[in-house]
Amino acid sequence: MTQSVARRMTWAVLSAVLALSGNTGGRAVLQTRVWPSVAIAPATVRIEVLLETNDDNRVLQIVADSGDYLRSSTIALPGARAARFHNVTYRSMPAGDYEIQVEVLDQTGVVRAIERHWIRLIS
Repeated sequence: MTQSVARRMTWAVLSAVLALSGNTGGRAVLQTRVWPSVAIAPATVRIEVLLETNDDNRVLQIVADSGDYLRSSTIALPGARAARFHNVTYRSMPAGDYEIQVEVLDQTGVVRAIERHWIRLIS
């Protein structure tokens, strides 16, 4: 099985789990995947985000920080009408150890959900 097919199957299962999860008591559900975890720089880093639909979801914030280099994306979310899947690609990232932080915020800026990943880009 190719990695592409395996990725699609994984995301299909995650989507089904979120679709069947029902009421989560107002809690934002966030699933993220970052790859590659190790690569030769300059590298392309892909971040995929799967959100549960919720009226309180107003901002999706993604930050890749090595201490020497910072990339970030902020995506406005229209609450329950927001897309469930978001994909961000950072190209030509330099060498470093990065923390990738993905957050969902409400309308007042309070963090509703957060996930962190660590990657290493080597020279």
